[in-house]
Amino acid sequence: MSTSKNLYINFWIAKAKSRNGQCPIYVRITIAGKRAEVSTQLAVEPSKWNSKSGRVNGRSEKARVLNKLLWQIEARIYECHEALRYEGKFITASSLKSRYLGKDDHTHTLRSIFKYHETKMKGVLAHGTL
Repeated sequence: MSTSKNLYINFWIAKAKSRNGQCPIYVRITIAGKRAEVSTQLAVEPSKWNSKSGRVNGRSEKARVLNKLLWQIEARIYECHEALRYEGKFITASSLKSRYLGKDDHTHTLRSIFKYHETKMKGVLAHGTL
């Protein structure tokens, strides 16, 4: 089951968390009005940030590198979205964030659950109970 809701990806800076004149850049993932935010581990000077485009202003080497990294992050989020759609999973902002961070839940089959139970309970339960 997948959702056909629109996916929005916005980059923004957190001026309140500024250190040494650099503000961290965050990405906000919005699906069906629900948001999830992730730090990009990148920082930029607030004067060089364009809030309308969600990118760094200028043509300097540093600006080009930061913008390229932001495009790569955006592309990776779209890849995760497509992977979730392909798997037929219900897509939410938090599930997409989990997939992007590599922390999404893995599904278990009934057979794997029985094997897990058998290995964990082998010494605890009697043979007939097991």
